[in-house]
Amino acid sequence: MTMSSQVVRLCGTPVDLEVIIVYMPTSNHTDVEVEELYDKIEEKLSTCRGKDYVVVLGDMNATVGEEKILNVVGNYGLGTRNIRGEMLVDVCVRNKLSITNTLFKNNNRRRYTWKAPGDIRRLQLDYIIVRQRYRTSVKNSCSHPGADVDSDHNLVIMKVGPKLKKVAKAKSILKWDREQLKTEKAEEYVNATNNELAKNTENAITANNRWGRLRNAMMKGAETPLVKLKRRE
Repeated sequence: MTMSSQVVRLCGTPVDLEVIIVYMPTSNHTDVEVEELYDKIEEKLSTCRGKDYVVVLGDMNATVGEEKILNVVGNYGLGTRNIRGEMLVDVCVRNKLSITNTLFKNNNRRRYTWKAPGDIRRLQLDYIIVRQRYRTSVKNSCSHPGADVDSDHNLVIMKVGPKLKKVAKAKSILKWDREQLKTEKAEEYVNATNNELAKNTENAITANNRWGRLRNAMMKGAETPLVKLKRRE
């Protein structure tokens, strides 16, 4: 298999799911080749909308280790972080991503994703990575070494239970269609307002009282000749 990355976009409600599938270069390739592919992945990440549920998954050929780093790496990775692991962590920090299968306290059997021939060593090289804003939606993430797959890598599964914030419905408010004042409706509006003012015989002593009287007359007079339009804020 050659090093590559692919994007799958799944439309959903209330957010879309963007899955970036990655196969990173092995140790036979140079760090420059690794950086070039990470640059392409970051370009794809930059095109994802802010509210999209973004998942980056695949064989990263990197070990991020067990040392916690911000909200990127948890305490439950495996092994010691190597140079390729540092590169992966740097990408996650820049793009505010969390490596989910380092966040949960699973036994080592559920952490390793690759076993060397002869079982001489076990490494965690495959990861499922999500945006930090959706980190709390992940309930568990671990490998399944008993899965029947034709690969020397173990299947990695993430259990998700997203609880998305309810978006408040935009308020609908009314405004007057002032374009009507440029037509014959203008005279009708003036007459209606004057009639409303004539109905109010109370003495308006203060400026506030006078303004309140005029405002009410203008609003009341506009109900007949002017059209109310809906507007959203």
